[in-house]
Amino acid sequence: MLTDYELLRRYADSGDEAAFAELVQRHLPLVYGVALRVVNGNVPLAEEVAQNVFTSLAHRAGVLCDHPVLAGWLHTTTRHLACKAVRGELRRHAREQEAAAMQETTTEAEMSWDQLRPVLDEAVGQLRECERNVVLLRFFQGKTFPEIEAALGLTESTAHKHVERSLEKIRRHFARRGVTTTVALLAAAMATHAAIAVPASLTAQVTQASLAQAASASGLVHFLWKIFFMSTKTKIITTAVVVAAIASIPIALQRQQIIELETKYVPAMGRAPSKQLATVGAANVARDLRRVLDLKNNFDLMRGLVDFANSLDAAGLKEALTDLSKLPPTHNTSVALDILMSRLASLNPQGALELANSIPIANGRQNLLETLFTTWGQADPAKALAALSAITNPHEREMLTGTIVNGLINTDPKAAINILNSLPGGSLTNASYNNAFSRWAMHDPAAASAAVLNLPPTHTRDFAIQGVVNSWAQLDPQAALAWANSSLPAGNSNRVMAEKVAISSLAKSDPQAAVNYVANVTNVASKNQLTLSIASQWGQDDPQAALNWVSQSASGQTRDSAISALLGPLSQSDPAAALGYLDQIPSGKLQDDAVAQISQNWAEQNVTADLGWLQSLPGSTANKILIRNAINDWASANPDAATAYVQTMQGDSQYGRLMQQVAANRMAADPNAAFAWANALPADAGHDIAVGEVISQLTNISPQQAWSMAQQLPAGDVTDNTLSNVAAKWAAQDPAQAANVIANLPAGQALTDATNAVAQAWLKHDPTAASQWIDTLPAGNARDAAVTQIISVEGANSPSTAFSWAVSIGNPDTQAKQLSAVVQEWAAKDPAGAAAAVQNANITDQERASLMNVVQGLKPATK
Repeated sequence: MLTDYELLRRYADSGDEAAFAELVQRHLPLVYGVALRVVNGNVPLAEEVAQNVFTSLAHRAGVLCDHPVLAGWLHTTTRHLACKAVRGELRRHAREQEAAAMQETTTEAEMSWDQLRPVLDEAVGQLRECERNVVLLRFFQGKTFPEIEAALGLTESTAHKHVERSLEKIRRHFARRGVTTTVALLAAAMATHAAIAVPASLTAQVTQASLAQAASASGLVHFLWKIFFMSTKTKIITTAVVVAAIASIPIALQRQQIIELETKYVPAMGRAPSKQLATVGAANVARDLRRVLDLKNNFDLMRGLVDFANSLDAAGLKEALTDLSKLPPTHNTSVALDILMSRLASLNPQGALELANSIPIANGRQNLLETLFTTWGQADPAKALAALSAITNPHEREMLTGTIVNGLINTDPKAAINILNSLPGGSLTNASYNNAFSRWAMHDPAAASAAVLNLPPTHTRDFAIQGVVNSWAQLDPQAALAWANSSLPAGNSNRVMAEKVAISSLAKSDPQAAVNYVANVTNVASKNQLTLSIASQWGQDDPQAALNWVSQSASGQTRDSAISALLGPLSQSDPAAALGYLDQIPSGKLQDDAVAQISQNWAEQNVTADLGWLQSLPGSTANKILIRNAINDWASANPDAATAYVQTMQGDSQYGRLMQQVAANRMAADPNAAFAWANALPADAGHDIAVGEVISQLTNISPQQAWSMAQQLPAGDVTDNTLSNVAAKWAAQDPAQAANVIANLPAGQALTDATNAVAQAWLKHDPTAASQWIDTLPAGNARDAAVTQIISVEGANSPSTAFSWAVSIGNPDTQAKQLSAVVQEWAAKDPAGAAAAVQNANITDQERASLMNVVQGLKPATK
């Protein structure tokens, strides 16, 4: 697979549109997801932002070819353009929005995606570039750590560290915004939600619009371009439009137009016309279907499938769909099922339903039904809803109802609401009401807000009100506030929600107006909550002004919380100024959070100044952790400078921990250089700690290289322990190879420890092979240590085997101890068996007498 650099270089050098299309396919989920979050769920605006981002990419392709990580530039550019679009939206009041369902959390400790979504990209944007790139690749694009390692030139352990540190920084950012969560929950939420499913038609739209050299197309060519680059399993809604557009063209003419299209466009994209498409549509449906499915290029695949679908009548489509459902699921078969079902649904929806119901769930029935009712619902929602009575599975019926209604919401929200009014209440109805009223409010907030008040006072009505408020607040927050105050009862949860949403939106565009509104709020709890909302939004643009206002207007816990949260944004531009506010926050968690945020931001600007400040603070556990974090980040970016600073801290209680961090980061950059540095350190300057850390970290990557380094160390306890640790980790990966290597060690404690470590690791994975190896070891302390490991494994399950191994131990004291332990456990379950084994064992009479005492429950005889 070509890299981003190679694709962008192809487009920059030769205008290769296929290369650019591949970049769009690869990165559109990231771009669209960021845009959708920043514009608060406004789908049309998110699509426009995505298109603008890729247009900018096309224009700047030559400059960006050498950009180290394209995902980083795309994230930053998307966030910038999306924020700009939101500000324009508020001024123009002209864009459409489809707001995501928003439900207030029940307690402050709970975390929902709706809480994270609005500020996630803001939090990611504040990370350092190296951290942001790792987070984007890991959570937004689903890359594995080996893939991240290859893309960024990091070791896998370094990538893991960047992810851990970044998640903690994002968690702290959310905490300052009033959202409490854990790193584990945050990682799970990002992994689940950060990558957004891209609408099926958007890839083609963005590709076409972004290519400056794209040829203008009309009629059939225009529609085909819109779908040729689709590669997602998301339902291909636009296929129904394409199929319907082509359906009126005679088959022969369609074939001719496709061939002309190939002749005109394919050579320009560096490919020869596809001769194998020329026979698609012949009598042998199965043969022609297989020919299309074998196409490797998405462009050819989509073109061939559309042509194939339109070459068949309803009977041929049913035959092809039945054959497809029996094939193993792949990308090509999934796309083919969508396109052929859309075509059949446009010709004979009832027949399509009968076919879908005849296909087992395991063969893709649910996907076929969803495609069918997407197409049918767009053409005739009433008949599509009536047809749902044929769906016997209640879960499928609910899902398909949502498919119909949500499709209609995009084109006619009032009609969708009328359908919803006829459905029983439930989670589907709640979410759909929210979306429908949100869409309606973008067109006509006055009508939507009047209609929502006529709904019965149920939980469903609450969802609908949230939809109206979310959209109206984006367009005109003051009008939304006025409506909430005049139409919703004071103290009502919807009134509280509306105030919070509208004030938060108003604070983005006109913070002074938001401040003036809050000044007149008399309810203390509401006033405090709104104050925090304003501080959070205002602080993003002008933290100093927000701090001045909070310091003068708020009091108590609200004031302290707001100041603590605002010191983060302020310290990004002026850490020294942020320090001046610390004393205004009482000692405790809020002050600790503020100190942590100032330290993080200051370290990115001037790490030595940050460390000097941290060392002047009381030596609390929290401050020690901040020092370690700063050193670790510094050592990752500039290990020599970080090392020099740490070496000035000899005598500090944290010196050993800090040397470990420096050593680990140096090893990640260059293992050989790191070992040479660590081994050259004086004994009193952390030699043993640094050497041990370098070898320990390297063992995870290359135990062979780590073993070679460890053998260069002088004999001693440190060397013995190091060799044992390497052997244990090596044995976990390849016990046979580890066993062969340690056999070359001279007799002594290092050999004993290493043999014991290999035996322990090998016995966990393959007891039989491990036992065979141990049986070949020469007599001595190393073999006795390994036998002891076998006894610990076999003692409970096979006492006779454990007893035989114990008898073979050479050291008398070790043998006596192990025999006594085995016999005692054996006798508790099977005294006769234990006694027989003792009587027949090849041991001295004195040992036999002692063990018989154990069998009889007496103390062993003194040897």
